[in-house]
Amino acid sequence: MSEDTKVNIHDLIKKEIEPAANTLIKEQKEGIGKLAKIMLDLGKAIDKPDVRMVKLLSKALDAESPLIANRLSRTARLLERLEDAESETDVDSDLKELEEITTKLSELEKKLEGNYTALKEYQDKAKKALAEVSDVEADAAEAWAVHEAWLRKQLELAKKRLQEMQKISEQAKKAAANRDEGALKDATDLGAALRDTKPSAKEIQDTFSKFCDDVHPEKLTQDLQDQFKRDREKFQKIVDEITSIRAQIEKVQQQIEKMDTAPVDSKKVSATLKIPTQYDGKVKKAVELDKIAAGKALEAIMKDIKTPMSAKDIIGKLEKANLV
Repeated sequence: MSEDTKVNIHDLIKKEIEPAANTLIKEQKEGIGKLAKIMLDLGKAIDKPDVRMVKLLSKALDAESPLIANRLSRTARLLERLEDAESETDVDSDLKELEEITTKLSELEKKLEGNYTALKEYQDKAKKALAEVSDVEADAAEAWAVHEAWLRKQLELAKKRLQEMQKISEQAKKAAANRDEGALKDATDLGAALRDTKPSAKEIQDTFSKFCDDVHPEKLTQDLQDQFKRDREKFQKIVDEITSIRAQIEKVQQQIEKMDTAPVDSKKVSATLKIPTQYDGKVKKAVELDKIAAGKALEAIMKDIKTPMSAKDIIGKLEKANLV
């Protein structure tokens, strides 16, 4: 072995391998303290169980895993470089130096492997704990918030629909009074659409009942069971109010559907067309017909009283007088 080769191996160890090894040893010592605390706290959280803490500490372990893996990889590369250097020397002094640093790195590697194995074991424990234990309290709180928001939205919508239904009812009354069959039909159809809006009162009640079952209050702490009881009563009042409003909407729609155009005042028709009173009976029968037939019947009456007028002109005159 040449002196140059000996110096190169010595320099490799002192200037590159050993400083890198010392850095890794320092990182391992600092990391093991942090890792030990995480695993200790995680074990306690699993035993409780405290699902939120298990999730938090699992994330902390996940963050440590690549760091340990990186140290292992760096240590392995240093050992490979030492093996390469060892194959190039047979000098006792070189071998002693190589053996010392190799022992140092091998011990570090074992520690890091132990750290990594322990970390993986605790990751597995955490995974199993999370699979077996659900965070019932957190899930319940979230479910309550979501369902309450949904119920209140349904209540708000129901109130708006009732206001709209009341407006439609006024439109229907006006259409009936004006004998505007088209407008009355439109109002009836609009009311039916509002009445049939989903979800129905029954669907809302069914959804609420399912929500109460899904919460599984028996799995909650006593405090949360008491809170659930209060919230259930509060939510039921909202459901009852929605049901009451939907019933009011239904009632208004029934009233609209019973509306009909006002009967034509035969006496006013006679007065407008100047038809003698002896024709009152015929005029009354005529205005009970549909508009086209009524126009023809009145045309015959007008011809009979010697004041001929076409059915079209008769209807036009009566419409202008707001009688048909």
